[in-house]
Amino acid sequence: MRLFLREVNWQNDTLALDRDIKKRLVRVMRMRPGDRLEVATPLQRWECELHQILPDGIIIKKLSNLPSHPSNRIKLILGQAIPKGDRFEWLIQKATELGITEIHPLITERTIVRPENSTKKVQRWNEIAAAAAEQSESDQPSIILPPAQLNIFLKNAPDGLKIFLHEREGPASLKQLLADRNYYNGNIIFIVGPEGGWTKQETEMIEQAGFQKVHIGSRILRSETAGLVLAAILQYEHNNF
Repeated sequence: MRLFLREVNWQNDTLALDRDIKKRLVRVMRMRPGDRLEVATPLQRWECELHQILPDGIIIKKLSNLPSHPSNRIKLILGQAIPKGDRFEWLIQKATELGITEIHPLITERTIVRPENSTKKVQRWNEIAAAAAEQSESDQPSIILPPAQLNIFLKNAPDGLKIFLHEREGPASLKQLLADRNYYNGNIIFIVGPEGGWTKQETEMIEQAGFQKVHIGSRILRSETAGLVLAAILQYEHNNF
């Protein structure tokens, strides 16, 4: 059993956790005092045991340090226009399984979903990613950032290979782009639009931000599928599969 936390604050080798984690470990996973588990953050790991069950939480005891996570060959950063319904939560689960490092929910001109209480949404999204990582035994869950307008994301995007998936056009195929390995510096940033597609103005803005427009063949993929397909291809190309 692996428990992912964003950060930990050990007190004399013990860690107090809230009732939500208690529910997951005790009710769902049926853990009892003395049972072993791994506690992990993005940078560290520990072998631990469930020490005590309290009315409103649990106490975890640290037993030993474990080797840190191996460094990933690439850092995949997905800018994803927020899809409708529960599709985004499904996408978060699969993105974690595929090793996407960060997900930036994007608000575009044709985005229908515009979260009002983004703080609670982001918390839930990250809990979904953590649960997916635990179930799939991934090295670490995807980190989901607060929703942002497309222009803000483009302004703050890190350096690296920048890929712009367009549903109908592109000067080159993804295969042609990846054939040139001179681009590689560790970051691959790729963005996927909403169900209704990009507007002409957005297309121009994205290209001006240095993103290369590519296509992945003749098939038109759903918004929540396209980024996952691209992530799988990128992991394969960099020998992570």
